[in-house]
Amino acid sequence: MITAERISIALLAAAAALTLTLLGVALAHADDLGFMGEAIFDRIDTNHDGVISADEAEAARGRMFDKIDADHDGVVTAAEFEAAKDNAEKRRARRISTLAGLRAQMPSPSERVAELDQNHDGKVTRDEFLAGRSWFDLIAKSGGGISKEEFANFLDGAR
Repeated sequence: MITAERISIALLAAAAALTLTLLGVALAHADDLGFMGEAIFDRIDTNHDGVISADEAEAARGRMFDKIDADHDGVVTAAEFEAAKDNAEKRRARRISTLAGLRAQMPSPSERVAELDQNHDGKVTRDEFLAGRSWFDLIAKSGGGISKEEFANFLDGAR
């Protein structure tokens, strides 16, 4: 007899397999993914030794389960999987929109060189580049640093 518990276990197993498959693909192409691939890897590699251990992978799966289990009853339903998927898609769309908006506001390359080129020689040195306004200045309201929550809020469009 198929019970709700068996269905939940099967759904969880399927989600875990899909997640690991997608994670494997993402990590295999980390160079292609750049920042995103590195961010995923770093989030899972909790001791930051450059290797994801079986324990770290299991802990990441546990954190994922906890996020999906919206009512925190220790079981995940199809509705919770669907809600988690919908929430992730909405969050991704907001972040893509935010980044696209920022990109649209960026000055052209020639405008950026003119803005950063302090000695007006048509070139930007490393020092000139670092002295210019950065993304940190856009996000750090207090100037003291940026928390993960503040960074996530920024990407979600809450400036």
